[in-house]
Amino acid sequence: MTNAYYPDLVSACTSHLKYSASNEGGYVECYVAGRYRVIPLDAIANLCGLSMEGHRFMGGIHAHESWGPYALQRGLNAIGYNDPIGERQRPSVNKLSTEMRILHYLITYTLLPHGGNHGILQHDDILLMYAMLEGHKICWPFIMVQNMLKLQGRESKAIGYGPVWTRIFEYLTIGLDGYRKVEIGEDNCINERTLKEMRRQLEQQGQGVDEVEEEVDRIEQEDQGH
Repeated sequence: MTNAYYPDLVSACTSHLKYSASNEGGYVECYVAGRYRVIPLDAIANLCGLSMEGHRFMGGIHAHESWGPYALQRGLNAIGYNDPIGERQRPSVNKLSTEMRILHYLITYTLLPHGGNHGILQHDDILLMYAMLEGHKICWPFIMVQNMLKLQGRESKAIGYGPVWTRIFEYLTIGLDGYRKVEIGEDNCINERTLKEMRRQLEQQGQGVDEVEEEVDRIEQEDQGH
């Protein structure tokens, strides 16, 4: 996936985005370069290397009936959140294990990017984590489009899926010369190295310094061995 994106062009496209369902999987309409363009949902799936298999949730993310009875507490239990939740309390990411905090980060910054306080577990985040841990299939291209639609007209929200849109523009043969281009540096990409660094920082927050230094040494030795 390319690490370049065009924020002004993405913003213009997402502000006029439409989705239409069909037996073949549906398609997306966006207004770009002076006219509406149509992108089949399965084309977006191919561009991202994603499968079209899995459940789709219209009007937001809700548990599929085939998953059996679902409630917020069931989702919290699945992700290891065992603290009681008061009537006006919102579950904190800090109460999760290191592994679950990393999973939450990946969902809220890459798979389902959204604004707001990322230190709070949103219900949609919990449901997705629950589904992934339970092995339920999700049609990620559909969920991504639904998330794009949610961000329409919200200028304060961070633009998500920037590199995905670059692939879409290339698929539509849109000339990108003259548009503002932003290169995503390696430090801002999620890969094996950044995941190790994330784990290191999270464990440093929850462990003693000696334990963290031992973990750092172990990771560096692993790196040298590859």
